[in-house]
Order: sequence, then C-alpha cells, then structure tokens
Amino acid sequence: LVLWGRWFRRGLTFAAWAAGVPIVASVFGRFTAAGLLANLVLLPAASVMVVLGLLGLAVSFVSPALAGYFNNAAALFTGLMVTFSRFFAALPGASIEVAPWPLWMGALWYLAFALLIFLLRRRHPVRPL
Repeated sequence: LVLWGRWFRRGLTFAAWAAGVPIVASVFGRFTAAGLLANLVLLPAASVMVVLGLLGLAVSFVSPALAGYFNNAAALFTGLMVTFSRFFAALPGASIEVAPWPLWMGALWYLAFALLIFLLRRRHPVRPL
C-alpha cells in the first residue's frame, strides 16, 4: 500500500481499496464495491483520528484534562467513521457475495495491480519528493 500510494498520490483511496479487495474476498467471500467510495471519507477521517489520538497521548503527560479533549475528539471521528461505514455498507450493491477467492486469485489481483502501476509509472514518471 505504501509503494502504491507513492504512484497514486492523489489516488491513495483507490490503492487502499485495491489492497483490501483480495483479503476481503478470500476471508469473507465478499467484493466490496462501495469500499472505494467509503475510503474517500474514511481515510481522511482516520488521519484526523490518529493525529488527535497522538496529541491526546502526548498532552496526557502534561495535562490529563486537555488530553481528554483530544481523546474525545478522536472518539468523535471514530464514531463518524462507523456511521459512514454503515451508510456505505447499506448502499445497493455495496457488498457482493462471491465464492471465497483462492490464494492464486488474490496473487493474480496483486500482479494485475502491480502491472497497472508499472504502466502508469512508465507513462507518468513519479517526480522525487
């Protein structure tokens, strides 16, 4: 995911979804089409939640009361993420039941995605950070 995110700077949502598809299909026998849309909301919210949680941890050594504010704000974002997840999961066609993917199918998915990245990288080289 980290490597894919480098080439999909603006498309990290797509990379996150694509990385999880074979795992969800193999373990749960589901293809989560709405996951791509959900990640547009969930990834930024998760980033905010993690930052708030880290701030709460860091501040807790100085002011437990202030840490409580940060931690409650992180909990608010966690609740928002759960609400949005439920909303996207309830959309028609959000999750399609499939036969559990064998290992070779997941490997084929990752190989196809790596090929896509390779082709995109050749067409649009990544500039150094």
